[in-house]
Amino acid sequence: MRCPKCNHTIEDDALFCTECGCNISEFEQEETVSGKVSGAAGEKRNGKFKRREKISVKALISFLTICLILFAAGAGYWFLTYDREPVTEWVQEQTVKINEEEQQKRMNEIDEMIGDDESEEEEQVTEPATDSQLYDPALVVRPIHGNEEDDTMQEYILPDSSTRRLSDSEVQGLSQEELRLARNEIYARHGRLFDDAQLQNYFNAKSWYSGTVSPENFSEEMLSDIEKANIDLIKKYEQ
Repeated sequence: MRCPKCNHTIEDDALFCTECGCNISEFEQEETVSGKVSGAAGEKRNGKFKRREKISVKALISFLTICLILFAAGAGYWFLTYDREPVTEWVQEQTVKINEEEQQKRMNEIDEMIGDDESEEEEQVTEPATDSQLYDPALVVRPIHGNEEDDTMQEYILPDSSTRRLSDSEVQGLSQEELRLARNEIYARHGRLFDDAQLQNYFNAKSWYSGTVSPENFSEEMLSDIEKANIDLIKKYEQ
């Protein structure tokens, strides 16, 4: 074994150190007492540290609890006192803006569809009838009598000029312009087109008119005897 004081090697059962003369038994007793005192002091310090640690944890929990309470109180006060009208107005403005944009988008789509239809109509050119095309009386638009055709009958100067012979009294009261229109009205019933732009525009505005035969391809043979007689009668009063 070694001396606890000078660390010199001594015998196991030696009472004194041969080097420093230390009393081995007394030194060991002092060390034991010192160790107990140190252990007690350490335990005391550990107990104080644990108590301080518990106090710190409790203080931290209390602090966090107070912060949460203050935050909740502040949030509740803000919720109760905050003016929501600006937010509501902003939401309404955005909603109106979105609706206007959607409506404008739909209108643009409709305009594009209409534009495409007009382009297709412009591409379709009506070709005048050629000599090889035969006149079909079934395609001739003639006045139809009946209650449903009252509005159409009012579009004629002389509604019956293609179905019966007219009298002088029916014709002589017309103006020169009306006589001209009434005479060409008989041709227009057979789908004749006109070189005169004024006449063509006039008959284009009539619901019963359907111009399909060019002036070059139109023949007087398409007219009935009644129509030819009424044309001669009207010409008698035209100057």
